[in-house]
Amino acid sequence: MIRPSPAPRSHPHRTFTRTFTRTFTRTFTRTFTQTSTNHSHTHMPMHYSFWLSAFQVLTPELPQPDSPSSLLAAALTLAGLAVMVYRLGVWREEVANTTRALGAELARGRDDNTLNFANINRRLDTIDQANAATTEHRVAVERWQARADATLGEHGRAIEAVGTRVDRLEAVHHGEVP
Repeated sequence: MIRPSPAPRSHPHRTFTRTFTRTFTRTFTRTFTQTSTNHSHTHMPMHYSFWLSAFQVLTPELPQPDSPSSLLAAALTLAGLAVMVYRLGVWREEVANTTRALGAELARGRDDNTLNFANINRRLDTIDQANAATTEHRVAVERWQARADATLGEHGRAIEAVGTRVDRLEAVHHGEVP
């Protein structure tokens, strides 16, 4: 944290600002780190204390408050700034929580899709095996059909040969010469 040089005794407001900045930074640091559940945001109080110190360095001679109402207005402005910074921290925490929730949801969806695709692949493998078995059966049936056709063809030729012999024998028996 940048610390300004010690203020001369003639500027009580500057001393008040430095004391308020230190007190605010310590209080904010304690409050934010106690409410923070994500350790990646622990650098945030250092960041804001830097900007508050930079603001103090850039405006070393703030006008003196003329009345308690202007002092109250300055205090309310700083309180509003503190609330805005706190809201920013809450918003960042909500964004981080949403990001983690989305990541978990995506991982769960990815796991579900992996299981579903594994089931689909198993079913497709079963269908491929059934197709292979059907193809093997069809090939066996076609081979059997070819053997049966060949056997029937042989039997048909044998029957024709027997028929031709019978016709010759009958022709010889009836006195006809073939």
